[in-house]
Amino acid sequence: MWFKTLPQANLSKQLFIMLIFWLLANLIVVGLSSLLFAIFPDFSAQYNNYINEINTLIKGLNNETDIPTQLLEMGKEIKKSMHNNFFIGLIVMQSAFNLINYAFLAVFLRKLFFNKLILDYQKVKIPIYILTLLMFFAAMPILNESIKLNEYLGLNQLNFIPEDTSYTVLVTTYSLVIDSNINHQILIIICMAFIPALSEELFFRGFLQKILGDKLDIHLAILFASLLFSVFHFEIVAFFYRFLFGVILGYLYYFTKNLTPSILLHFINNFSSILAVNYIPNTQDLNDMEQFPTSVLLFSCLSLGFIFYTLHTYHQQANK
Repeated sequence: MWFKTLPQANLSKQLFIMLIFWLLANLIVVGLSSLLFAIFPDFSAQYNNYINEINTLIKGLNNETDIPTQLLEMGKEIKKSMHNNFFIGLIVMQSAFNLINYAFLAVFLRKLFFNKLILDYQKVKIPIYILTLLMFFAAMPILNESIKLNEYLGLNQLNFIPEDTSYTVLVTTYSLVIDSNINHQILIIICMAFIPALSEELFFRGFLQKILGDKLDIHLAILFASLLFSVFHFEIVAFFYRFLFGVILGYLYYFTKNLTPSILLHFINNFSSILAVNYIPNTQDLNDMEQFPTSVLLFSCLSLGFIFYTLHTYHQQANK
């Protein structure tokens, strides 16, 4: 059979096959969405009203005031009118689609390319998890500063995605993650922080970086996997943030030979974003948090370098 030759195939063929299956997974998601709306017409009607309400609010944006703050307030307003069952259905549906697009696809492709559902891994000691937590705090100033690269390079002037579409995505996200109900918050953390972290790490590090690493120098493999990790989010504003974050996740996986630390770091990043949206009063405060002095950025670089040196040493000792 043709798939038996995939492990020995050249990289371009492997990536082409991966892309085909990723597109098929997205078609399955679209088909399941249509089926779900057909089976539950009430849910479909609520979803249409939900999207129409978002679009109506966006059309009323005042360009003379702070747009991010307006979008956040729109998310809060929509959440107030959202029925409990609709919210649960919407967030669970989104998580299921995330699992299909990345987690299940990654497991299927592992079986197809390597004839294994679970790849070889090393056990990770407790100090590595402590380093992973410290890595998050060390990396945040650098990652937040990287968002400014879009403006420096003029990428913020490129309209790959219409503004209204970007605003719709942001308001939709805000309407799902903003909530004061403790039961909803637990569901949000599971569906919007943990499941995306698990799914994306299984796909981008646990599968994609693996096939790239088998054909390319590992450093090139990490950079390429991180580039695709950022591109596949289809959002230009945080392109460099996700790219650099992907590089950090990639090296964390490479040094530990275990996906658990990278899943943990990815989860912490998602979780902190949810906390920020829920508990920081306005986006101006968020913007102020991103203005790090040079001394903090320098300390961040040195701390991150020390952590990676420690992981590199751990990696060398583990492979002796």
